[in-house]
Amino acid sequence: MIDPNVSAVVTDEMLAAARQRIGKKYRVSRQWHSAATKDNIQHWAEGIGDVNPLWVDPEYARKTGYGSLLAPPTFLYSCSEGPLHREAEKGQGGGLPGIHRVWAGDEWEWFTPIFEGYEIKVTSQLNDILEHKSNFAGRSFEEITTHTFRNQYSDLIATRKAHFMATERAT
Repeated sequence: MIDPNVSAVVTDEMLAAARQRIGKKYRVSRQWHSAATKDNIQHWAEGIGDVNPLWVDPEYARKTGYGSLLAPPTFLYSCSEGPLHREAEKGQGGGLPGIHRVWAGDEWEWFTPIFEGYEIKVTSQLNDILEHKSNFAGRSFEEITTHTFRNQYSDLIATRKAHFMATERAT
């Protein structure tokens, strides 16, 4: 029996279907965190081992120029990703089905700190799918996606350009 998760190959039709998503914005609905509450900030900071008092000590944070507890910049990772089973529908993922996909890197741009009390709304947009030559795999593609993070006032907090590599597995 052929395992489609190992032997899948990128077809021109599959690539054309994936490229139809380029430029379309989607609301990210499966966030671990959608608000920068005191508990969410402190649990995230302690969970990653970054106990900067600006993140974990409200009294200290109030005395700074910010006047408030802030979330560490990495907190936004928990706002753009979440449990894959939540609100998932079979076939909703888009992309290249059965093709191995790995994270290759991020580029972040920051516009404001993440203040306690921010409600965080995230949109995602596929920017491009670029084919690369590879000796390692069959057809290889770089998928570039931008996540945009805004607060409840629509102020821009940050953007994250994420790069993923998609490669045929069997090769």
